[in-house]
Amino acid sequence: MTVLPFELEAIRPAEKGRADFFSWGLYDWLVKRPDHFRIFRGTWNNGNGHDPENPVMYIGKRDIDGEIFGALLRRVCSTGRNPESHWYSAQHHVDEWEDITEEFYQRYMEIGVCAIHKDLVHKWLESDDGKTRTCQYCKKQETKHVKIVQVEQVEWV
Repeated sequence: MTVLPFELEAIRPAEKGRADFFSWGLYDWLVKRPDHFRIFRGTWNNGNGHDPENPVMYIGKRDIDGEIFGALLRRVCSTGRNPESHWYSAQHHVDEWEDITEEFYQRYMEIGVCAIHKDLVHKWLESDDGKTRTCQYCKKQETKHVKIVQVEQVEWV
């Protein structure tokens, strides 16, 4: 894939600067950097360094040397963030990064921001009986479980 599989206007949120089903941050990034649209599952994160067990998604462009110029996808798509691009090179283990562009954008078109933020941004719709809720975007469903928890309380009098 050398170009986006959709027109940019197809993913433009209704209100400037605010996400809805689609991310304003991703839309804005792609408008400003139309050739930096590739999505990579990276094995590097700023917290743990090289961490193949906990991959994170990056957006950017791979150059002919295999280095990647881009940013963390979640940072690009987070409200109030001004994403900075960085060079990711051999020290970031870019040879292990997997290009997931096609599968990501296919999923993004189906479930919107849930493809980026997973369980952090669901738009819940509660059932009439209040026992279940379903995400309007990705259709994830959860059932309410109520637990009675006894807590020991200490008072000084």
